[in-house]
Amino acid sequence: MSFTTDIWTSITTLSYMVITAHFIDMDWQLHRRIISFSPISDHKGETIANQFLRSLDDWGIEKVFAITLDNASGNDKAISVLKERLGNRNNDALMMNGDFMHVRCCAHILNLIANEGLDEISKSIISVRNAVKYVRSSSSRLESFKRWVEIEKITRGSVVLDCVTRWNSTYLMLKSALKYKVAFDRMADMDKPYDAWFKELDSNGKKRKGPPMAIDWDKARHMVKFLKAFYDSTLAFSSSIKVTSNGCFNEICKIQSSVQSMAFSQDSDLSEMASAMTTKFEKYWEGTGKINKILIIASVLDPRRKMVFTMFSFEHIYGKGNPKCLEMKKLVTDVLEKLFKIYSARYANSRLQSSATGDGENVTQVHQDF
Repeated sequence: MSFTTDIWTSITTLSYMVITAHFIDMDWQLHRRIISFSPISDHKGETIANQFLRSLDDWGIEKVFAITLDNASGNDKAISVLKERLGNRNNDALMMNGDFMHVRCCAHILNLIANEGLDEISKSIISVRNAVKYVRSSSSRLESFKRWVEIEKITRGSVVLDCVTRWNSTYLMLKSALKYKVAFDRMADMDKPYDAWFKELDSNGKKRKGPPMAIDWDKARHMVKFLKAFYDSTLAFSSSIKVTSNGCFNEICKIQSSVQSMAFSQDSDLSEMASAMTTKFEKYWEGTGKINKILIIASVLDPRRKMVFTMFSFEHIYGKGNPKCLEMKKLVTDVLEKLFKIYSARYANSRLQSSATGDGENVTQVHQDF
C-alpha cells in the first residue's frame, strides 16, 4: 500500500495527524481510505513515526510502498525512523529497502517554487492587490467600480482578493483583475477617493503601493500566463479520483520548461524571478540526485509514454546530445531492472518459470518493450 499523511493544528492549538491509505484492488479499482485521524502531541519525526506505525499495526498492514508527505523537517526524520523500524520487522516490508519510499508532496513543492518567484516581483502584485482591496473594502466602492465596468462595457463578473500565502489565489486575483484593467484605469483618472486612498499611509505608516501603472499590468499579464502552467499542474497533482503518479513527471517537466523559458525573458524582473524559482526547483526536483526516480518510472510504465517519452523529456530539458540525458537514462533503466527482478522473483509461478528463459533475456525484452 501507499500512504499520504499530514498534520493540522486546530484553532484550539490541538494537532491532529491523518493517515490515508491508497491501494488498487483485484478489479483494478483505485481506493483511498482514511485509516487514522488522531491527536498528536508534537510535530517531531519520532512522534510522527510512532503514530504511523501504530496505525499500521491497528490494521494489520505489513508492507509499505510509498509515503507522501509535505516538506516539513520533522517528516524527513519520520521517514528515516520508519525505514529502519519497518526494515527490522520484515525483510519484505519495503520495496528496495525503502529507497523510493519518501515521496515529497508535488503540490507543496510547486507552492514553494511559485512563492519563491512571486517574492521577486512583489511590487507590481501588491499594486494590483491594493487596487482590488480598495474595490472590495466597502459596498459603496464596489458599486462605484461596477459603474465603471458598465461604462466600459466589460462583461459582468467580479474581482477576487487573494490570500497572500497562497500563490494560486494570487493567480486567480491577477487573472480577474486583468479583465477589468480598463475600469481600474478609469478609476485612477476619474475617481478622486480612489486616488486619495493610495496617497494615505497604511497601518505600518508607509505609503500604499499603487495604483497599478501600465508596467504593473504588463508584469501581471506575464505572471498570469506563466502561472497558468503552475495552476494546471496543481490541479493535476491534486486529483483524487484517479491515479496521478504516472503523470507527475510530465507535469514536473512542464514546470521546468516554463521556468527555463522565463529565464531568457528580456524583462530583468522576470528573469530574476526565474532564477530564484530554478534554485528552489533544483532543491527538490533536480534529475540526477533530488527527484524520486519512482515518479519517472511511473511515467515509463504508462503505455502512452514509455521510455520514448522519458528520453524526449530529458532531451527537451537538457538538450539533445547532452551527457546528462544518457546519465538520466542509465539511472532510470537501472531502477527498472532492479524492480523487474524483484517483482519477477516475488510473483513468479510455475507457468512463468516454464516460459521464462532467464532474467537476463527478460530484462532485455523489457528494454525492447520500453
